[in-house]
Formats: sequence, C-alpha cells, structure tokens
Amino acid sequence: MTKRITIYSIGTIILAIGVVFSVIADLGTAPINMPILVISEIMNTSFGNATIYTYIVFIILQAVLMKKIDVKLLMQLPFSFVFGKLVDIIFVVFNFPVDTIIKKWICLFLGVVGIALGSYLCVRMNLIMDPANGATNEVAKKLNSEFGKVKIGFDISCVVVSVIVSFIVLKRIFGVGIGTLIYAILIGKAISLFGNLLNKHIEEY
Repeated sequence: MTKRITIYSIGTIILAIGVVFSVIADLGTAPINMPILVISEIMNTSFGNATIYTYIVFIILQAVLMKKIDVKLLMQLPFSFVFGKLVDIIFVVFNFPVDTIIKKWICLFLGVVGIALGSYLCVRMNLIMDPANGATNEVAKKLNSEFGKVKIGFDISCVVVSVIVSFIVLKRIFGVGIGTLIYAILIGKAISLFGNLLNKHIEEY
C-alpha cells in the first residue's frame, strides 16, 4: 500500500505539472483543461480555483453514471481542493517567460507527457482518482472500452462544450489552438503507450 500511495502521489504531481505546461505553452490548452480555462476567464479566478469548481461538476457526473455515491467518490472532493491549490503553486514555481516558439513547443510536449503519465499512474493505482479521469473511467466502464480510447472522445466533448460556452458568454472562442488538437490526439494514445510500457512493472502494486 505504501508503494501505491507513493506512486499515486508522484502521479498527481506529474499530472499537475503537465496541466500547467499545457496552459503556459499558449498554443491552445489541453482539451480536458478547456472547461477549467473558460470557467477561470468567466469567473475571473485562478486556474486552481476553476479546477476545483470544474472537478465538482465531474464528481456529480460520476455519481449520475454510477447511480450511487461511495467513499472513493466522496474522497475526490478533498482531492479536488488539494489538486487545485497544487496547480496554483506550480504556476508560481514555473513562472518563467515562454516567449519563443521553441519554448512553446517544448512546453506543449511536456504537457502531453505530464498529463498522460500522471493520468496513467493515478488511474493505475486505483486510489483516489482525479475527477476528470474518474468521469472518463466511468464512461469507459459503461462502454466496456479501453480508458485511453474513451479519453479521446471525452476530451473532444470537453472542447465542444467549452467552445459553445465561451462563444455564448465571452463572445469569443477562448483557449483553442493547434495545441488543443495535438493534445486531443496524443494524450489518449500516450496513456495507452504508458500502459503497454509500465503495466508489467507495476502490476504487483
């Protein structure tokens, strides 16, 4: 259990770092972060606070899909608050200028790797799942499909909803760019890749 908690904690930190890099790359944020970015802009609040609000919505979605509320689901509430604050802290830590196209693409790459690896580790350890991946996982269970494949569709749905809300409320499309498309295509595939590479090494946990 100690090893699982350690790996889970590392995965959570990696996930948060990946989220931050996906935003500071400024090439279009990762699809799963689109609702967070739009809420942050609409409510004029920090990305971390917007993460908390969005995750609460994902928790409600899981409850609807599961048709029940269990301890693991309830534990996602404190996770949401901790993760949101962690994201804000990491934004401060990585407060450096991303002022060249090379830096932007490096940040985008780190965003893909961080979100994919962090998501994989958190889901694999099966402790407290972050609400975004938790919602994706519940959809995957309902469809009896692989998590990585379902995440692609879930991410695209997040983009579509965010674009509609952004256009209606902000009167413009906010946070979409070439990076958004790259994240939508690559993150799910990268999660599947990490699964193929790492499952046999951590299956005993």
